[in-house]
Amino acid sequence: MGVLVNSGRAAIASAIRASAAIHVAWGSGDASWGSSPPAENTSATALLNEIGRRRATQVDFVTSDSGGVIQLPNGNWSVSAQPTGHLYVRALFDFVDAPTATIREAAVFINTVANTGVPVGQMYLTPGQISNPGTMYLIDHLSPQVVRSPTTREQFEYVLTF
Repeated sequence: MGVLVNSGRAAIASAIRASAAIHVAWGSGDASWGSSPPAENTSATALLNEIGRRRATQVDFVTSDSGGVIQLPNGNWSVSAQPTGHLYVRALFDFVDAPTATIREAAVFINTVANTGVPVGQMYLTPGQISNPGTMYLIDHLSPQVVRSPTTREQFEYVLTF
């Protein structure tokens, strides 16, 4: 049995970064979750109630670094000029993106395809504007839930490990 080596992980991350339309999707989940959402299902392929998705505004290689400026629940990270087996994905949702929604779930999708007729470069897509959602890489049930306001931008950040 073989072991996936670091250069192989970096190659996978490089291929995803170079060729993929990476989006962060958000959804309302299930209101009955309250403040205790269920554990994420590793066989999930879609959000329970997707509201929309935004193309990642930043996708960079990162390395674990206790002094790094990217601070996430799983530690600190620093941007790397060299390919690594970790991709930092950041999406900054705009004021007008689902401005009054309650967000209970989020996910990272790779290779989302918009419908024909959606303007090229449109950053935010609603479910009706998507012809192929792509592949879900990560799902996150949010606690506490996020109650949107049209005066606030929401930011989601994840490190994808390959």
